[in-house]
Amino acid sequence: MERRVVFKSESLTIEGLLHLPANVHEAPGVVICHPHPLYGGSMYNVVVELLCRSLEASGFVALRFNFRGVGMSEGSYGHGVGEVKDARAALGFLKSISSPKVTKLGIAGYSFGAYVAARAATEGPDVNGLALISPPFALYDFGFLRTVRGPKLIVMGDRDEFAGTLTEGLVRTIAGEAKISLIEGADHFWLGHEEEVCDEVTKFFEEVLKLKS
Repeated sequence: MERRVVFKSESLTIEGLLHLPANVHEAPGVVICHPHPLYGGSMYNVVVELLCRSLEASGFVALRFNFRGVGMSEGSYGHGVGEVKDARAALGFLKSISSPKVTKLGIAGYSFGAYVAARAATEGPDVNGLALISPPFALYDFGFLRTVRGPKLIVMGDRDEFAGTLTEGLVRTIAGEAKISLIEGADHFWLGHEEEVCDEVTKFFEEVLKLKS
């Protein structure tokens, strides 16, 4: 089930869509951050939407939202700094909902959203799992990623044009202790590989966040 929600990031009203699994009283929660807002990124991105649906079907509460200045979210592009504040606010909002009660928290991001999610994960001890989809290593400095504690997943296509000339070994040097999944034939946009990347991320969160029955 999807429910439209709003929450505050500083003084700005941010819009989102909350995906709620059926017939549960408590569940892990995952925030998903969308690609770059200046290049058409929004919470309606296909990969973001499919990932939320995959997580919901697996028993997670999932929250996708529009960064400041996107869609009905107030404000304007925050050059990455404002978007990290939005992601932190989304984590706080997700933790605050009571039906179902959210237990452990994870955060995921796609492209620019991966950078934002990783930054947000460094700013509090509340993130129990971090998944980065197509992190644009060639465009942003991810050197801080080694300081992110807890389980980390990096999912990339072997034809990603924004990853630079990175080998798996170099990615591991940047990311530290992280699970790395390299998808053969996929580029930065995942056309034809959308379900594959969503399955990888969902399985990761099942391993690190899911309550055991």
